[in-house]
Amino acid sequence: MGDPQSITWRPAVYTEADAALARCQGWLDQITYPGYEFRLEHDDNCLFLQVRFDGVDSVTGEPALQSGRKWRVSYHCCQSEFVRTAYKAVEAAVLHEMQESFKYRGRAIYGPHIDPDALWEASAILDSRA
Repeated sequence: MGDPQSITWRPAVYTEADAALARCQGWLDQITYPGYEFRLEHDDNCLFLQVRFDGVDSVTGEPALQSGRKWRVSYHCCQSEFVRTAYKAVEAAVLHEMQESFKYRGRAIYGPHIDPDALWEASAILDSRA
């Protein structure tokens, strides 16, 4: 095995990445969801899939390009894994927007950006039927 910092060693990693990127891009070119675009990138270890769409910033109320989280995709994934990951990326982005938009008394009580420690504190306050 060569030295990981060596120029002669690195191209093998990129060759594998480029092959995986081309294969997955072919599958991605067949996927659509209205109003959404998909980004596919790679680093030395894996691919990343991300959705983007035009939306409204939940803090400012201004129109803004929204980006979903980055989903890790193995270089060795099969077609069904990849397509399902793209589906999950859209599903998570739609759910995220719903959580930001659903309001109770003017606040997004199920919002995805609520501090986990604040949720922990609130979890001790239970509601039940009388």
